[in-house]
Amino acid sequence: MWHPGLVARRMAGDRALVLAACATVLFATTVLSALVGYGGSVTREGLRRTLGDATFATAGTTITGHVPGGGFAETRQRVDDALGNIYRDTPLSVALGARSDSYTLPGQEDAEHPELTVFETHTAIERHARLAEGRWPGADGADEGDGGGAVEAVLPAPAAEAMDVAVGDELTLRGRVDDGAVARVTVVGLFEVRDPRHHVWSGDRLITTGAERLDYTTYGPFVVRPEVFAARFAGGTGTDARWTVMPGLRDVEPVTSARSATGSRAAPTASPSRAPAPGSPS
Repeated sequence: MWHPGLVARRMAGDRALVLAACATVLFATTVLSALVGYGGSVTREGLRRTLGDATFATAGTTITGHVPGGGFAETRQRVDDALGNIYRDTPLSVALGARSDSYTLPGQEDAEHPELTVFETHTAIERHARLAEGRWPGADGADEGDGGGAVEAVLPAPAAEAMDVAVGDELTLRGRVDDGAVARVTVVGLFEVRDPRHHVWSGDRLITTGAERLDYTTYGPFVVRPEVFAARFAGGTGTDARWTVMPGLRDVEPVTSARSATGSRAAPTASPSRAPAPGSPS
């Protein structure tokens, strides 16, 4: 039977025992709280290291596809919108590469099995390649349509050597499939890729080595600015496009069960950002 008065008298009679019990409870509570905080801190730090050390193989995405002629700008915008909806506030590094139809090298228009070349654009080229000679191309020819003047382009140095082309040369190229397609190009620079295995190249041996040998041998590519590519080389039978997407996870604050238990909510510590827009290479 419960007797409050009796309990109170016993507690008053043995104050040392009561104080010891209270101290024990307080100590245990303090230790448990500290362990929870320590465990949460260790877990968060481990997650930060894991996120910060993420590679393209574990966290990146490659999007590839054939874009019908005339649909390059629309497809590019749709992909950008989709990435924004998926990743939201997570910082992204996005690189876009695209390749045109094939062109026949000068002097081989009547050959049964001519050597070929192509035009490409790559938004990451200025960050992941270095100029061996000359300069990066400008936007000349972007507003002149299919029948416009010469466009500026850079070539891989090995391709220029194989094609016997130098900075300052102007070439006239005819389409292999559509021989009515004519492109005039001025070579304004030669480049070398810093790391051929980097994910931004997506295994494109043409841009990293200057040559691609399949049924036909292709040298190049002539790399132009994105706006020039969209205006002059995204028609015909279409283009092969690829996007490499790498989220910047180093600045993302991880959520742990320990933090959730205390009512804390995690949020990205970095403001939304993206790789430089195509035309401002990433």
